[in-house]
Amino acid sequence: MAPKKFGIVKNLALVTQLGLLMALPIVAGVYIGSWLDGYFGTQPILLIICLIIFSLGSFVNLFKLAGVNKKNKSSTTKDDDESNGEAKNRNV
Repeated sequence: MAPKKFGIVKNLALVTQLGLLMALPIVAGVYIGSWLDGYFGTQPILLIICLIIFSLGSFVNLFKLAGVNKKNKSSTTKDDDESNGEAKNRNV
């Protein structure tokens, strides 16, 4: 029963990480853009620019996280297959 609980916690951590990777840059973009608009007096322009830039950054983070997980899984299975094949060849 312990491995099943560990899987639930691992999935919950991944979902939380995905949510934070998406939400925090967007919130930071709104905050920084509104502060810059107040400082320079250009009301909606810098807010929109920062929101677009930080949203693109959050999607880049999301794709990096998805790519890293996919790369790790494929390289792990490839290494396991190669090591199993070597062990089989040695036993023959």
